[in-house]
Amino acid sequence: MENDLRGWGVSEEQYRYLAEHAEDLVFRMSAEYEIEWISPSVRSLGWEPAEVVARRPWEFVSPDDVVLLERVEDDLRRDGHASLDVRLRGKDERFRWFSFRMSEVESTGGGVCRIGSGRLIEAERRTRQLLSQSEDRYHAIVSTLIDPHVMLQAIRDQTGGIVDFLYVDANDAACRYTGLSYKELVGSRLLELLPGQARQGMFEAYCRVIETGEPLIIDDYRFVQDLAVMLGEERRYDVRVVRIGDSLSYVWRDVTDRYRERQALASSEERFRLAVSHVPMGIAVLDLTDSFVEVNPALCQFLERDEKWLLSHRLEHVLVPGELARFRQMRRALLEGKSTAESAEQAFFTGTGGVVTLKNGVALARDADGSPNSFVCQLVTTDGRADRPDPGRGAEWIRVTVAAPTHASLAGESMAALLDSDSRVAVASVSSLSGLQGQVSTDNTDVVVLVTSPDSATLQQVSDVLAELEAHPTVGLVVVAPVRRRDVQGLLTEGKRPVAHLALSTGLDAQTLVQAMLATNEGLSILDGPSATGDAATPLDRLTERELEVLDLLARGLDNAAIAAELVVTTKAVENCIGSIFRKLDLSDEFGINRRVRASLLYLEWPVSGRSRS
Repeated sequence: MENDLRGWGVSEEQYRYLAEHAEDLVFRMSAEYEIEWISPSVRSLGWEPAEVVARRPWEFVSPDDVVLLERVEDDLRRDGHASLDVRLRGKDERFRWFSFRMSEVESTGGGVCRIGSGRLIEAERRTRQLLSQSEDRYHAIVSTLIDPHVMLQAIRDQTGGIVDFLYVDANDAACRYTGLSYKELVGSRLLELLPGQARQGMFEAYCRVIETGEPLIIDDYRFVQDLAVMLGEERRYDVRVVRIGDSLSYVWRDVTDRYRERQALASSEERFRLAVSHVPMGIAVLDLTDSFVEVNPALCQFLERDEKWLLSHRLEHVLVPGELARFRQMRRALLEGKSTAESAEQAFFTGTGGVVTLKNGVALARDADGSPNSFVCQLVTTDGRADRPDPGRGAEWIRVTVAAPTHASLAGESMAALLDSDSRVAVASVSSLSGLQGQVSTDNTDVVVLVTSPDSATLQQVSDVLAELEAHPTVGLVVVAPVRRRDVQGLLTEGKRPVAHLALSTGLDAQTLVQAMLATNEGLSILDGPSATGDAATPLDRLTERELEVLDLLARGLDNAAIAAELVVTTKAVENCIGSIFRKLDLSDEFGINRRVRASLLYLEWPVSGRSRS
């Protein structure tokens, strides 16, 4: 071996010293592939050098990799050197990846031998495998994208400046959109294919993405196409560009149709606004809660209200009592698809306190998917001012404001619904003291009906309302509360205000409410109404403790999801419990959604003592 190494200018002693202290696996083989010497680093495989010498490499190479040795022989004969990656068997029978490089050198006897080295590449192989898997996932995702996607690699000049971008990858959608095959697109240059990108500043924007790493996000980007398939055509695009190394991941979406639809919609809406603003008939657009969302000048003139006031109110605030029920019949017919348009002559309050009769034609507007989104009302005059009295104090009608705190809103709505059916009453609803102040201060209220919640805050609520009404001594007050008369009598009799107290009981109905309001409107007080302490059995006595708990939350205005969260149960459990409550209270399906209101009213009318069972 000494003679063979002299040609390298290395003594055998030096060679062995280097090999024995190297981490790599160093070896010498004869021309017949017999291992003549191997470095101590073979111990990393569990073998002692003596166990390997005089054996052949294929005894240690994985059977799957033996075929690679044959290729090495060809490379050695042709080039004098070869490299390969193979798995070597350790003494523990495990295979590990090594990367080898070998050279063929002459022996002093005129023959040849092979000298080589190998290093462990397990970690590199795992990294390569993960990288390959990542690239496979990337190509799988990109190839299935509906939107076109390309990879653009920066092309730089000698100074390092970017002069163009090269297409290095493209998905099927990109090829279809450009009208080019993958081979035609990949390898081409951006500015050769789309020179307009430089003229319109996009090339400069792409360079900034490479330089700063900041993604490029543009919507409705206007571009006059250079592509042959749509040459000269103006298109609109949403563009997303992200830097990956010295390349760009580029996704675009052609949104030309969306842009044109938006433009057409904007033009249509503008034409509608212009038309509505100048027609002599009143136009109102109501949302599904009957709130005004758009009104025209003619309607403001008919109702003697400004636009701002109308847009902050609902239709019920301008309809004369009794008319709301007719409007709801029309709206129900539209929602149920029984007709495409409804009309009726209806009486409306004006801002000056008068009444005007208008023919109200109502149609239902729907979204593109057929879902209802608003009601459009067209109102025209009939016989001018109606021959109806101004519903002021002492007139045939009285103006009532139902005040209910937020947590008693369902009870308040129920009371408003009861009163709305009476033609002698004009009903408005508020849920806060500020809302009550607004109603009373504009002289729109003759009587306030305070509906309180079934809790200990009733007396405070009564006190707050009395304080709010202090500047309006002629406004009557009817307190509908789940408390005993003696608990509120002191508060209600302190002043000279006409007042009435009605305890929540099974005897409370619309007639009782209206009689109390008529009395207070005439300046009388009623403090001998039905008692709240009756012990007669009611359908609610059939309910379990859990059902009463659910009904209590229902009466406070909570929906099923909120009740489920409060009781820490599933929404399905709440639905089942409410169904049981309806059955026990004999509320059949014919009441529809009003069953919740009816059940809440029964509960609020139930004596307070009945709600606490021992």
